[in-house]
Amino acid sequence: MSLRQRHPRYYFAKGTDIFAAGQTLYKIHSDLLGHNGGVLQDLFQLPQNDSVQEGLTDERPIELPQVTEREFEHFLELIYEGHLLPPYTLQKLADVLKLSMQWGVETGRLWAIHHLDTTPNVPASLRLHLARRYNVPDWIEPAMRDLVFNIPLGNLRGDDFAHLGYPVYILISKMKEAIERERRVVAYLAPDCRTHNAACTNTDRCSLIWRETWWLKIGRRLLNPETSQAMAFEAGPDVVKSLEWAGMTAGCRERMVELVAEGNGFSGAEEIFKQGLEKLGELPVD
Repeated sequence: MSLRQRHPRYYFAKGTDIFAAGQTLYKIHSDLLGHNGGVLQDLFQLPQNDSVQEGLTDERPIELPQVTEREFEHFLELIYEGHLLPPYTLQKLADVLKLSMQWGVETGRLWAIHHLDTTPNVPASLRLHLARRYNVPDWIEPAMRDLVFNIPLGNLRGDDFAHLGYPVYILISKMKEAIERERRVVAYLAPDCRTHNAACTNTDRCSLIWRETWWLKIGRRLLNPETSQAMAFEAGPDVVKSLEWAGMTAGCRERMVELVAEGNGFSGAEEIFKQGLEKLGELPVD
């Protein structure tokens, strides 16, 4: 006699095959499960010796290794109750994504990805974890950008650390540190005003005004101690363009604004981010 418990919802009297996940038994319909393709479809097509056939009794169920009761129940909810409308819990979506990838069930994978895409407030750490583990590359850069530029390390909690893992957390910490160092450099050192307009009659004055205005109008915004109010790097070119730069020759001002728009001054943080993304791709996936 099996010591496992029959699932209260998914042990059907007219089911065709008995599965075991953890300490729970499920008697479900092979036509529904196999209809979704992948290894499940192949499983029901394999010939078995009657003397060792699995899935016919509670004592000899089809074992599902590395699958928890919760994960399998969420997967069965999709199979039997797919008509139910959202919202769905993040845990259910993550579980369906995991098993769909594990078993090659494309419909389940696309369903989970679609609803994770349309579910608001999915933590960036979870999205990055799922993207790396279950091969959803479109999520990686947005999640990393959020973690690196928008979420202070102090705001991360236990679940975030579990999702990221130690190597990814250290990488994000180093990227943040490098970007903050770049922020101080950009705030203090204005792009060099070497190339002046031919009509400029006082290059020293234009250079001085450029440096002083940069510190007063750009540097202080970059170094605002209130993180939410500090100027973002990507906003830099537009802010530079919007300033009057009073006292500079018009041609010199236009030349420097053009140089900043071309990437001088604010491109360092993006380069750091791109290098970090490359290093992320080299890290092992938990």
